[in-house]
Amino acid sequence: MILYVNMLLFIYKKIYNIFMNWIYGINICNGIVIMKYYTNEREYYIKFPIHIGPNTIRKVYANKCYIDVTDTFISCMGLFRNFHGIPTTPIILGWNHIEIIYEDGNRKIYINDDIISI
Repeated sequence: MILYVNMLLFIYKKIYNIFMNWIYGINICNGIVIMKYYTNEREYYIKFPIHIGPNTIRKVYANKCYIDVTDTFISCMGLFRNFHGIPTTPIILGWNHIEIIYEDGNRKIYINDDIISI
């Protein structure tokens, strides 16, 4: 029975990887994510380890109107929560003003071209 379950799990992982690679250009192998993308008809790859760490951000509000953009903001941050190593400003993300509220109650405000540091 255990062998059967392990075989089904193995087959599921293979099918999942084939699907992700075919649809999104993403492949996962030995804990490494390989993502394929194209620019000017040239193929590029990004390789990074799977990493899910704690999130210290409670809420993110944008544009002084207090629009809750927490989910979008965290998605843009990437797995390592560093914006994929790219210096990022509120303008790049499409907002003029960002207020970040952390779990410990601290707040940080970034305006226009301020580089966001988490």
